[in-house]
Amino acid sequence: MNRKFSFDCLLIGTGSLIIECAEILIRNNHRIIGIVSSEQAIASWAEQNNLVYCKNLRQFKQVFTQTACDYLFSIVNPTILEPEILDLAKVAINYHDALLPTYAGLNATSWAIINGEKYHGITWHEMSQGIDTGKILKQVEIELDSSETALTLNTKCYQAAITSFQALITDLETQKITVKSQDLRKRSYFPRHQKPSRFGIIDFNCDATVIDNLVRGLNFGNYPNPLGTAKLVLNSTSDLDYVIVTQVKILATKSTQLPGTIVGIEQEQLIVATSSQDIAFVTIASQQNQPQAIAQLVADYQLAVKQKLPEIDPKSIGELEQKGRELAPGETYWLQQLNQGRSLSLPFEQNCQSNKHNDGQHHQPVKLVKLALSSRVTDRLGESLEAPIAAWAIYLARLSGNHQLTLGFDRLTADPWFARYVPCKLKISLEQDFAQVIKTVKERLALNQRHQTYGTDLVARYPQLAANKTNFSVVVTQFNSKTQAALVPDNFSSSHLALMIDQQEAEYWWSYNPEVFSAEAIAIMMAQWNTLLEGIASHENYSVSQLPLISPAERQKILTEWNDTASNYPQDRCLHQLFEVKAAVNPQAVALVCQGESLTYGELEQQAHQLACYLQSLGVQPETLVGVCLDRSLAMIVSLFAILKAGGHIYLLTPTIPLLD
Repeated sequence: MNRKFSFDCLLIGTGSLIIECAEILIRNNHRIIGIVSSEQAIASWAEQNNLVYCKNLRQFKQVFTQTACDYLFSIVNPTILEPEILDLAKVAINYHDALLPTYAGLNATSWAIINGEKYHGITWHEMSQGIDTGKILKQVEIELDSSETALTLNTKCYQAAITSFQALITDLETQKITVKSQDLRKRSYFPRHQKPSRFGIIDFNCDATVIDNLVRGLNFGNYPNPLGTAKLVLNSTSDLDYVIVTQVKILATKSTQLPGTIVGIEQEQLIVATSSQDIAFVTIASQQNQPQAIAQLVADYQLAVKQKLPEIDPKSIGELEQKGRELAPGETYWLQQLNQGRSLSLPFEQNCQSNKHNDGQHHQPVKLVKLALSSRVTDRLGESLEAPIAAWAIYLARLSGNHQLTLGFDRLTADPWFARYVPCKLKISLEQDFAQVIKTVKERLALNQRHQTYGTDLVARYPQLAANKTNFSVVVTQFNSKTQAALVPDNFSSSHLALMIDQQEAEYWWSYNPEVFSAEAIAIMMAQWNTLLEGIASHENYSVSQLPLISPAERQKILTEWNDTASNYPQDRCLHQLFEVKAAVNPQAVALVCQGESLTYGELEQQAHQLACYLQSLGVQPETLVGVCLDRSLAMIVSLFAILKAGGHIYLLTPTIPLLD
């Protein structure tokens, strides 16, 4: 019988695979001295199993710098570990989803499918200073099916990783591990930010199998897709557009038409010629990851048999690839901004069904209105682009009560490949003055500028973004009213509300969706913003909370005129007696409404009288204190009237605050 040795280990990584491996270690009586992961699900699992948990490598260094262990397991870990961390263990072992030395790096399963590999696999290997170059401890080969996608191959690798990890642990605990050096002459490496050629745009001049491989290699199902999408380019009414392809079928018929020619339109597939065989497009989605029926696609883009689909010239393809490489490192930033974005709801919004934003196919009706501002205000706003955006953010924060805003910021570019509107996330504090808010805006715009933009397929590639229906209800854009064509709706975002800034002419416009805001509401809002701007120009050092939203005349109306409700009434009667008279005159009128329930004057009087009699039977008399511990409700009002009728004094208690003995 083989003698087994227990060992201590550290785990670093993400995803559910690290939990599966940790449970194998626990079942085999090995000690996990710590686990490092940024994911909350792993943090919860570690807490349930009484394991030391660190959320990042910085915290890891603080906790484990002086701790040595037998093994360090790096499992689905996207971070390169420094030598000082690797040196904490006698042996550091990494999981890789490919048969090393080929397909080192990231997204190996997708690249294997795209490159038409017949076999793939997984590797457990020792970690060294070179990425994925250490000695091999375990490997499992996987045969690829002809219909293999990134999703299905990732699933096979996941299962192979679990099975092989158990075998690896057995070898380690019996000290019968066999190691093999990699033949680095056969090494291929795919860096984190490498993207598919041609920006994922389907090339019909290729063999049909190349298109099929691309589509399957970029199909991650309902999981995050860090690579890109397979794009079918189409002609829209004004320019090129594209849809996302997730499933194709190679037909047996050899193509006789020019590559890219539509040779058939059926209810559930669009058939196009390639350089080899015809290929059928079966499953298609919009850039917002919404399924697109073939019939709808044909109608939207006016497709017809014998029509040749648009072809992008090599120079433009090269520029797209270059731009994609430049933007790839910034995707993490934009994912964070989009995930943390908060929808902005304003009190003047009307309830409507018009919630389609930036989908490229639907334009909401837009109305434009120019803001009449004093020269003092325009002089202050004209000092920088940040000034009007800061004033806009202050107004929205004050109006909505939400001090963490996400506005859409217009990059003033228009193409189907990269987002025109990007999130501008601002945190506005009530204690800040205008200069401090300008600084906040300037810092965010600088960060955004550093990362530029992101691909328009980003939302489709990350299910959490698609589920949240990421869009911008309020946006900021710039324009020049003299050099730009007429201010027509198509020139602006289909948002609910947009601030349009013409710095050269010192003009400011609002565009708004009349299905969301009435003209009367916009007039009130414009007056409020004008008052705020005048306040900023006059009292720049005021804090955000001190800046006025209503004019002195409006304040006089609200606080004085609307509250001038004094009227004569009998001074010799109590409140409950006055109510009894009202109930007798009009008993069927509704007196109270709360949370969908109501009471008439007659019902309220009857219930209050009944409860008053009961209170008197308990000894309530004039000057008796009666406590009321109820949330706002019909029962609370009945109780108050009953106490008054019984002659008692009301003593209100808060239900959420515990009573003291």
